[in-house]
Amino acid sequence: MRVAPSPFARRRSLTHQDRRIPANPTPLRAPTGRSVPQEYPEPIVSPKPALTLVLALALGATPALADDPWGAPPVALSPIFNYYAAIAASGTTVHLSYGDEAVYYRRSLDEGETWSSPVFIGNGFNFLADPLFVDGDDIYLVYVDNIRYVSDWHSARPIGDVFMRISRDGGETWLPEQQLTSTQSAFRVSLAVAGGQLHLIWMDRRSTSTWDIYYLRGENQPDGTVIWEPERQRVAGTNSFGAEHPQLAVAGDYVHLAWMDARDDNPPCLIESEIQLPQCPVVYYTRSTDGGLTFEPDQRMVAADVYSGRPDITTDSNGTVLLPFDFGIDPTAATSHLLRSTDNGDTWTGAPEQISFPPGEAHHSFACVEDQRAHYAWSESGGESEEIVYRGSIDGGATYGPEEFVAATDKAAPLMTASDHYVHVIWSSGTVMYRRRDLEVMPVPEPNAHAAGVVALLGIAALWQRRRAGQRRNVSA
Repeated sequence: MRVAPSPFARRRSLTHQDRRIPANPTPLRAPTGRSVPQEYPEPIVSPKPALTLVLALALGATPALADDPWGAPPVALSPIFNYYAAIAASGTTVHLSYGDEAVYYRRSLDEGETWSSPVFIGNGFNFLADPLFVDGDDIYLVYVDNIRYVSDWHSARPIGDVFMRISRDGGETWLPEQQLTSTQSAFRVSLAVAGGQLHLIWMDRRSTSTWDIYYLRGENQPDGTVIWEPERQRVAGTNSFGAEHPQLAVAGDYVHLAWMDARDDNPPCLIESEIQLPQCPVVYYTRSTDGGLTFEPDQRMVAADVYSGRPDITTDSNGTVLLPFDFGIDPTAATSHLLRSTDNGDTWTGAPEQISFPPGEAHHSFACVEDQRAHYAWSESGGESEEIVYRGSIDGGATYGPEEFVAATDKAAPLMTASDHYVHVIWSSGTVMYRRRDLEVMPVPEPNAHAAGVVALLGIAALWQRRRAGQRRNVSA
């Protein structure tokens, strides 16, 4: 997903022949012809987590945290009917894409202070989780169109072909659309670029009974185009769940891939108190050390008989690899855990480290790392409320500061990137919402000697916060 040198770096559609790509359409219209409402809804104002800050300060965190580095409340960056989005940054420029049926692009030249008007990119879905990658002035955006629906253990899912558009001038202009696949079977894509090589991974349903994972490798050309090698099946599903949620990260010749896999044939399990999985999955990992030409054998990263899922993966030019995921002996009360490598995946630092703590149930963790600054966010359910929580690190993810409240949501997964002076978080429950955090104020890691006390005190504080916030915000779980 995010790759050096960058900090990191969903119903009916028109046919490919019917595409018309205006430079900047006004008003915005969905492919079905309906006008997309231009109202950008008022954000939920986030209360300052006073008690958590007091407790964190008492345990040695920097007093500057009391100034609330998150600053302004969340703002809306898309009209309604947009559930899928992506964000990436380079320097002081932040890039955003979003789209259900129609994909749009926006950018901010001042690290999120102001945003350009939406530019229409193409028809399709801006599927999670990393369809957007930025490397300096080069912007790569992939999306899925030629949609058909297939039913799996979860629901009827929209799958299709992968398309790409590229800008070589920071988003000013875009090269013509390029179709990358033709089996109408792709879902959930992850894109990364390093050293002129493009790496693309996705869930694939060309097998009617399971999810496989496919990989595609491309090479930048002098004229700005990309030449792609033939696609390869990277992971084969073995049952009705299969291999899902692939995430990709690249640094130099190291290509890191994480996913959740049900090959261990665990019994069914229930997550988030409402999602029934036919087989309880486990997080797997592999890597390539030669730029994607070959991959090492698949490696199970946690015990086979304990739920672990929804992995993310991120890396940087220093060899740090962070692999966060949902984890729980009781899958209905999962917490966010992290595996960390400091040598490009040669070795991993012991057992998974717990990053989130009860009483909330954590899911959809997301991380980015660059130059010893690591950022970690997740969605957390707490009784009557759902919220996004953040922890920061100043030592490459070895230790983390206290939890920080980002926003109240409606079961929305956070996505994140870092620019020169801010970390940027987006999420969507139909409208893409945005908030940024000032990196001039980084949290001081919590002392290990006080770990048990921190867990207990922050747990009490978080429970108090959620009860208080739930009364004020009336947010449903």
